Amino acid sequence: MRRLFLLLLISVLISGCNRQELFSNISQREANEMVTVLERTGIDAQLKSGTEAGRVSITVPSEDIA
Repeated sequence: MRRLFLLLLISVLISGCNRQELFSNISQREANEMVTVLERTGIDAQLKSGTEAGRVSITVPSEDIA
C-alpha cells in the first residue's frame, strides 16, 4: 500500500512538471471563465493558487502552447 501511494505521488509530481502558466495573477471569476472556454476546446486547464489572496493562475500542458 505504501509503495502504491509513493508511485501515485511521484506520477502526480512528474505530470505537473509538463505544465506551463498561461495566465497569472487573475481573479477567480476570470479564471473560471477562461478554464471553461479552454476545456470546451479540449485543453486540460487547471487553476493554481496565486501569491495574493483571491488571485490565481491557469496552467496548461506544455504541448498545448504553440
